[in-house]
Amino acid sequence: MVGTQSGGVAWDSAGPMAKSVEDCAGVMDILLPVRNFRSSLKRSWRGIRIALLNYDEWQWDDETCARVPEYDEQHASWYQLGFVVERYLAIFEKPGLRTLKDLVEWSKPHAALKLPPGKTLLILDNGLKSTAAA
Repeated sequence: MVGTQSGGVAWDSAGPMAKSVEDCAGVMDILLPVRNFRSSLKRSWRGIRIALLNYDEWQWDDETCARVPEYDEQHASWYQLGFVVERYLAIFEKPGLRTLKDLVEWSKPHAALKLPPGKTLLILDNGLKSTAAA
């Protein structure tokens, strides 16, 4: 949704809350009138396939590599950061920043002014360095 930024590709983002799917579609039609969300309510599920990757089955065994769930969660968020930031920056007509790399470079001389107390550029830098598949 224009003007909002989700925490990541796989994380929740802003959307309507209502009593029914029909009410949600109506709200979305108001928020994003060019999309026509109500038309989707008439479609069939026939032919739709849903795939699920069992993350636990694709992990190294414990003898090979110790599991650290906190790292797995953080690593996935680093990987997603570039996409999320670029999608967010794209809504502005002339931000001067288009990529995560642009944001990191701009932030270096401004870190003391723009970052919350106790925070560093490490999170942004990790987003640039990550090659993990989320």
